[in-house]
Amino acid sequence: MEMKQVSSNCFAVLCEKNRVCDANSGLINLGGGVVIDTQSDLAHAGQMIEMFGTVWPAMPKRVIITHEDGDHVAIYKVAKAKGIDIEY
Repeated sequence: MEMKQVSSNCFAVLCEKNRVCDANSGLINLGGGVVIDTQSDLAHAGQMIEMFGTVWPAMPKRVIITHEDGDHVAIYKVAKAKGIDIEY
């Protein structure tokens, strides 16, 4: 996985292999923070959180799920348990 800066407040975490089960994620670090899609499993989600942590010190207040495929919603329950609003 690698993180790329898209604009001054927008970042993307891209999966290196782009397999069917891989998901890309985004972070907008404004207004409490928003993550778009959450990775396919906890290991990748942990890497995503570490990468986003280098540009945003807090947990985001919101997560947007673009669609309900498993590779996009794997940590839905974890985020919900931490009190993060989930929009889909």
